[in-house]
Amino acid sequence: MVQPFYQDTQLAEFLAQAINHNQLQLYVQPQTSISSGKIVGGEVLLRVPARISGFSRHSLQRTFDFSSVSIEEWIQVALHQGLIHPLSEWLVQQVLRHLEHKNRSCPIHVPLSINMPPDMINQSFITFVESCFVKHNSVDTSQIAIEITEFPKPKNLDILNRNIQRLRAMGLKVILDDFGSGYATMNYLVELVVDAVKIDQSFIQKAPLSASARAVLKCLIDLAKEMELEIICEGVETPEQLLLIQQMRCDVVQGFLISAPVPLKQFWLELEKSSKPVLH
Repeated sequence: MVQPFYQDTQLAEFLAQAINHNQLQLYVQPQTSISSGKIVGGEVLLRVPARISGFSRHSLQRTFDFSSVSIEEWIQVALHQGLIHPLSEWLVQQVLRHLEHKNRSCPIHVPLSINMPPDMINQSFITFVESCFVKHNSVDTSQIAIEITEFPKPKNLDILNRNIQRLRAMGLKVILDDFGSGYATMNYLVELVVDAVKIDQSFIQKAPLSASARAVLKCLIDLAKEMELEIICEGVETPEQLLLIQQMRCDVVQGFLISAPVPLKQFWLELEKSSKPVLH
């Protein structure tokens, strides 16, 4: 049986090669305004290919099922094997490069949100982001949003908040991801000044079947409303879930009911072709 450490080492080697060879794939899941029914943004999602140049999945031990590795597990590998910084910087660079190319041909602008672990948002990251916008100067900072993930827990919320304010001062939107789950709920909300919250999908999916889940969901939405934050509900998969969050005055919906993640280029092509609201 393959030991976990060996697995992580092998996966880290594969991931490092994928980053270095620009072979990670970018998808976007659309985010749609509940009031207008139109697409108002998209979350950038990573996909790791089955093969990359110079590295085959068959180099892993035969007992290891490479295809079973989820994107969440890849992120854990990046966090624990020292790859989260190169992965995060690669992601920012690739999204900005794509937007610069897209801006030449597509006049439609909606922000793309990039997931970022809180410990990544430090002084060097701010400087890196600034340099990226200087290099890709046709991209406006309003075209990027940063989603702060729940894990790992930040070491210092004061420092994190100062860096968040620097990003916001540059014109980037900052979203608190996984709102309602664990540590993020109150500690983050009290200490961090952000533009929006994304409600954890577990509440969305349980709410139609559970009175207690509905009560918690309503409290989270009401709290965010009271703080004048935009509210994004993710993981919406059924008409019942959509109706519920509409009744609770959520602002933006994201989930498979509206659209599965699509390749980055396809996202803009579909946005250009259709001027009709996605929701009616």
